[in-house]
Amino acid sequence: CMRKDPGAILPQNLIYVPTTIVAGVFAVTSSLAIFRSRFQSKSLPAGGPFFMQYVILILLLGVCLAVGSLVESMITPVFMRVIISIL
Repeated sequence: CMRKDPGAILPQNLIYVPTTIVAGVFAVTSSLAIFRSRFQSKSLPAGGPFFMQYVILILLLGVCLAVGSLVESMITPVFMRVIISIL
């Protein structure tokens, strides 16, 4: 019976999972705000502050995902070597 080591999965997922959840929640919230503005008298400007907030947050989340990739490619192998030497 081969057991899977959580060290190979854990570090980058500590970054990926919360980032994906935040992106999803913000996307749904933004979609609802746009949907509501369609049925109310006010409209959201095309290049206004709401759009800029969305773009900035998505860019920051992209940076977080890039950091997760760096963790996966550089730090996880080090953790694996340490865990293998302990076992």
